[in-house]
Amino acid sequence: MHQYQYKVVPAPTVVETKGTPATYFEELINRETQGGWEYVGMEQITQSTGCMFSKKQYQHNMLIFKR
Repeated sequence: MHQYQYKVVPAPTVVETKGTPATYFEELINRETQGGWEYVGMEQITQSTGCMFSKKQYQHNMLIFKR
């Protein structure tokens, strides 16, 4: 049975680039796959903060890698 090691990298919420957002993510994925990491996909998680009357939810996108 093969055991993988995983790495989770937060995806930026704002992309400041001279190219397209796709180019930015291509460069980010290429940079993170160095060292034998393989891109698995992007997952979205929801974080809730505050109490019952002032609860806020935040969406976070995470890039998943394994090796």
